[in-house]
Amino acid sequence: LCLKADQIVNQYSNEGYAAFIIFDKVYLFVFKPTLMEEVVGKVLNRMSQFRGLSEWLGDGLFLSNYHKWKVQRKQLNPLFNTRILNGYIAITNETINTFIQNISKSCDGTYFNITPFVYEWNLSLTLSTLMGLPSHIAPNGRKYIENIEMVQNKFIENLLFQFPLSYLMENKIRKGKYLKQKLEELRAFGTK
Repeated sequence: LCLKADQIVNQYSNEGYAAFIIFDKVYLFVFKPTLMEEVVGKVLNRMSQFRGLSEWLGDGLFLSNYHKWKVQRKQLNPLFNTRILNGYIAITNETINTFIQNISKSCDGTYFNITPFVYEWNLSLTLSTLMGLPSHIAPNGRKYIENIEMVQNKFIENLLFQFPLSYLMENKIRKGKYLKQKLEELRAFGTK
């Protein structure tokens, strides 16, 4: 069965989270802000796997420790006036409708992986809003998504098995070189 997000939230509303194990992966859905703050506050500072992404993403809001994240987020709030965002509502609605249509076509009553759809929606929304480009003219858009999937899978693998190798050591072995190449391709795509 394809579970809808609202069904999951209704079913697990008292707990504030839902966790699922599908094959070898654990999925955690958190939908209470206080619980999310607790999870982020306890986990974000300990994620050594984020260090490998810092070369690509820098030490911004996404990769900073919890205290820095909380302070910077509060400083940025006044910059995001809702009147500024109103211009992007139509674009966002269009990409969300496409996202829902794509998922509906693939939902045949069984479980399926939503990750590729989320990547495509995210790329489409980013290209449309931040870069001003329709997603269908994005150069190597699918390649970008494939690289993100590979990096995500490697990242999850590191999280699940807690490899003791640092990012620098991993660059010396075959998997690490492949990961480094994909990160460089992602960085190159983002700077075009």
